[in-house]
Amino acid sequence: MGPMHSETLKSRLLVVQLLGGLGRPEEALPIAEAVAAAKEANPSLGPTHPETLAVRYIVAYLLDRLGRTAEALPIAKAIAKVLETSSAHGPKHPETLAGHQVVARLLDRLGRTGETLQIMQTVTTAMEASPDLAPLHPQTLESRNIVEQLRERQRKEVEATAIADADMSHDLRA
Repeated sequence: MGPMHSETLKSRLLVVQLLGGLGRPEEALPIAEAVAAAKEANPSLGPTHPETLAVRYIVAYLLDRLGRTAEALPIAKAIAKVLETSSAHGPKHPETLAGHQVVARLLDRLGRTGETLQIMQTVTTAMEASPDLAPLHPQTLESRNIVEQLRERQRKEVEATAIADADMSHDLRA
């Protein structure tokens, strides 16, 4: 077995998971990136294979844990796009919707509430219409709850901005 053998890659991925679980994402990240690159380069897998996508999600997760959310975001977006355009998944598949939720969470961590809310509303609507999820599925209910929390936060941000603007205009008149 060599460094590109599937069993070697599985073992290296296990090390990634163990290091991540031990709170050592900085050590896990380069190993995860190497495993992702090996899977992408493997002719029997490639960049759109589910195993490759799963490892790329781990890379994005580790980047986020390291505070490198801006670097994690394009990876998560690319994965969601692959799932959305995949004939095995498509735009309404539960895994695709979960991929968009990951993108929304990362956007939220970056303080981009408006974009997060827009994605989560779209995801929630799709979940409610999905025969696999439906309106009362726990994931759909959680998604709906997140949308309401985001709407509330957006309302508070608008109110805070209005108060700050009013204070500033009062200070300028004084």
